[in-house]
Amino acid sequence: MTSDDVAFEGTFKEMFRRHAAGVAIITVNYDGVPYGFTATSVASLSAKPPRFTFNMARSSSSWPAVANTTYIGVHMLGLENQELADRFARTKERFAGD
Repeated sequence: MTSDDVAFEGTFKEMFRRHAAGVAIITVNYDGVPYGFTATSVASLSAKPPRFTFNMARSSSSWPAVANTTYIGVHMLGLENQELADRFARTKERFAGD
């Protein structure tokens, strides 16, 4: 195990300690197009190796991209990110603006 792996595991554990029941945004880039959605079902699955789990409906417009991509980004949100969480939960223009 490299020092980068050890550092990532530490960051992963700390992230989920502070995010026990919070909101996250899941993002993917599929065929050069960004997709994303607000998720309230993100949870730590294991620390070694670092894995997390989330749920989403197959009827979601993001489902085909998530199901067929290699990499998934998880962005943990705090209270100050309410507007961003709302945008990714309610609009089609999820990546507009900052």
